[in-house]
Amino acid sequence: MAASEDKGGPNVVTLLAAVATAIGTLGWVAFIGGAMLWINFSRANLPSAEAVAKVPTPVMVATGAEFVVWAVLAALVTVAVLFVFDDWIQSRIDKLRAGRFEPILRGLLPAVLVMGTAIGFAFLIDLGYGHIPWFWGVFWVCVAALVAGVVAAMLYSSTGRFSVIGIFAVIAVPLAMGIAMYYRAQAAPRVEPVALLGSDGTPFVGFFIAETTDRDYVGTFDESTPDPCALLHKNGCAPGPVEGVTAPARLLSLPRNDVQNLTVGPRTPLYAEDALTDPTRPQTAREWAAGAALRLCETASAAKQRAEANAPPEAGTTAAAALPPTCSDEDIQHLRDFDQNERSAVKAAASD
Repeated sequence: MAASEDKGGPNVVTLLAAVATAIGTLGWVAFIGGAMLWINFSRANLPSAEAVAKVPTPVMVATGAEFVVWAVLAALVTVAVLFVFDDWIQSRIDKLRAGRFEPILRGLLPAVLVMGTAIGFAFLIDLGYGHIPWFWGVFWVCVAALVAGVVAAMLYSSTGRFSVIGIFAVIAVPLAMGIAMYYRAQAAPRVEPVALLGSDGTPFVGFFIAETTDRDYVGTFDESTPDPCALLHKNGCAPGPVEGVTAPARLLSLPRNDVQNLTVGPRTPLYAEDALTDPTRPQTAREWAAGAALRLCETASAAKQRAEANAPPEAGTTAAAALPPTCSDEDIQHLRDFDQNERSAVKAAASD
């Protein structure tokens, strides 16, 4: 009687296990997304730990979900193909009477499937990054896939259970894909370019980190500082021991009320040589941000001109002072030079 009641009623243990699995899965997805962001921020010369700490968990889940979906699909392909062809292959092995080689032959199909799926998905799914760098990237992906295939063969030969291979494939195939993504991100980092206008009308170009209800977190690009002689405007100034240097990227926290307008672009190559991985439109995050900032300046200037034209004559200087500030001519020229320099860098990288 008690057994029948347990069978018919809700299984609390199963329910709790399902909830724990869901929570654990979301945590795993967030971990993968955070790892991908950490690599990109690190390659952008930002304090990566601090930058990732600012990213909300839903954003990390969304970043990692793209990778996890393909990884789970790869594991499902492995199990589905094994389920379809295993009976036919095992019956042929029984007819061969292979003796001591029989366990090896029985584990051959799972080994080939796990290894082949891991290598295939690792090389085909790039998630917008470039190719896996040669030599070490390709080497470690192949080593991981080979080890996964050997372990899969041993597991299936000893257990003969689809569930074991399914669980193992969910772990092993994403591992090989994760190694591939690590080397891709290291070789060709991607960031989301951002352009904004400050409350004083000054444009800013960089890349997006995160946003909260009261602050925007952005990163700056590496920039070369001018020669001190140029800053002093002295023709006879001889270059001293301190020459122009490259200012490292910085993590900035901007109050939302100090940001007049903000636009964020899609994930784009950080460096000029990485932009060539997209032959249809080679573009870097710097170029995208500079172009977006110019458009923001043009929009703000046009809005101010319309407001000035529509203002009543009697308003005078009071109405003009109330209008939001816009980009200066120097700001616009700097953005155009910034954009042109980045275009030239992409062309130079393409000619190498």
